[in-house]
Amino acid sequence: MSWLKFAITVWYVAYVWGRRLPVYDYTDFDDDFYSEIRNLLHNNGEQLGVHRVSHPREVRGWGLKLKLGQVAGVAVDPEGRPVVFHRATRTWDYNTFNASHHFQGEGPVEEDVVMVLDPQTGDVVKSWGKGKFLLPHGITVDQKGNTWLTDVALHQVFKFKRDSEEPTLILGEAKVPGSDDYHMCKPTSVAVASSGDFYVADGYCNARILFYSPDGMLKAKFGHQGKYCSSVYLCFSIKKKMRVCISYFCWL
Repeated sequence: MSWLKFAITVWYVAYVWGRRLPVYDYTDFDDDFYSEIRNLLHNNGEQLGVHRVSHPREVRGWGLKLKLGQVAGVAVDPEGRPVVFHRATRTWDYNTFNASHHFQGEGPVEEDVVMVLDPQTGDVVKSWGKGKFLLPHGITVDQKGNTWLTDVALHQVFKFKRDSEEPTLILGEAKVPGSDDYHMCKPTSVAVASSGDFYVADGYCNARILFYSPDGMLKAKFGHQGKYCSSVYLCFSIKKKMRVCISYFCWL
């Protein structure tokens, strides 16, 4: 009668687990999960004294008239307008750079690559940047309305004052990759502190952070490229209390 004992054992285990573990369908799980997340966010907002904010939702029909290439980055200016940094007709693929990180493409992009948009309609309010960039990458708009742009093919960082289309600060040597204090290699992004000091993520090759004074003087640097993992850094931002948030990557 061993088969009978086996059947009874299987039934008993199934009964016990059935009592312990309630069965949810996917809808129930999603509802419970997101309900719990909303409660946590709501409670956290009450503790911080901020207004409750729902999760982002797609605005259908917004920006349908936009003509964009590869979008490298998006920021929001002090007026609440989205600012898009894109590559127009240029693309980044395996032929774009050689083994020494030198750009293999042609001259500057001959279309405007910076677009300031109306936040309600998505229409272009202003566009600029024609003939200035080889391969746009990162964009940051600081509290004063200055626009910071990085170009991974030029190996440079640019600062443009509010409503200006000419840079007031340029870091790095055009089209010359390097790892000393005066050169960069595919810099990815910029974060600006309230003091005006700023950080540059440099970048796909050097995997380091460069720390500058407001006038562009190098104050410090940290990080390096490891054998398998970079110790930094593709993108990052500065949060309140001057915390620098950084991401890193590995490859096998």
